[in-house]
Amino acid sequence: VNADRRVLIKPNVLKYYRNPFEPSWGEPYAQIASRMSAALSGALKRAYGHEALVVSHQSPITLLTRFARKQMLAHAP
Repeated sequence: VNADRRVLIKPNVLKYYRNPFEPSWGEPYAQIASRMSAALSGALKRAYGHEALVVSHQSPITLLTRFARKQMLAHAP
């Protein structure tokens, strides 16, 4: 969309722009941030005194980072 805003006027894509503050896949940003925060907290507890590697996709990591910085969760990646 950022490259060609004309896509926004196509009727077949309008359903994806109902609510820009909720991802099109349905899980609210706040819920993703909460889930990621809980997962990271659990990993820190289990790895206490050791090293841990936590792996996820870019979007949930970005959401967790924005949550920790107290930024708006909805963003344009």
